[in-house]
Amino acid sequence: MKKYIPIFVLTFLVYVFVGGTFTLFDVVVGIIIGSLVSGIVTPFIVSDEKKALDLKRLFYLLIYTIYYLSVAEFKSHAQVIRTINFGKPDLKPAIFKVNYKSNSQYTVVSEANSITNTPGTVVIDLNEEKKVFYVHWLYADKLEEEYCYKNILEPFENRLRKVFD
Repeated sequence: MKKYIPIFVLTFLVYVFVGGTFTLFDVVVGIIIGSLVSGIVTPFIVSDEKKALDLKRLFYLLIYTIYYLSVAEFKSHAQVIRTINFGKPDLKPAIFKVNYKSNSQYTVVSEANSITNTPGTVVIDLNEEKKVFYVHWLYADKLEEEYCYKNILEPFENRLRKVFD
C-alpha cells in the first residue's frame, strides 16, 4: 500500500499546480485522479517501495531539480543565445560516444532526457549492452571521451545516481 503514495502525491500535486486553482472541487478531483493514476501506474513503475519513500532520495531529487533548472539549463541556454544573437560561429558539431555507469533504467532514461533537454546536445542513440550514449553536441571543442563525459554526462549522472541507483 505504501508504494502507491509517491505516485498519488506526485499526480495530485501536478494536477493542482497545472490547474492553477485550489478549490474544494479541485482537491476532490485531484484525489480521484491521483488515486486512479496511482492504482494503474504504480505496479509498473515502483519496484521497491523503500526507495520510493526514502526521504534522502527525495532530497537528492530536489537538489537535482534545482541544479538542472537553475544551472545546467541556464548555462546551455546562455551559450545558444550568445551564438544566435552575436553570430559567433563557434559551432563545432560532432557526434561522439559517452560511456555511462548507471545500472538503473530510471537513471539511464533520466540522463538521456537531461542531455536531450539541454540546448546544444541531444542523445541520438543508446547501446545498453556497451552502456554507451551517442550524443550530438553543437560545441564539441574536443572529442576525447573523458572530456565529453565530464562536460556532458557527469554533472547529471552523479546527481541522478543518488536518486535512482
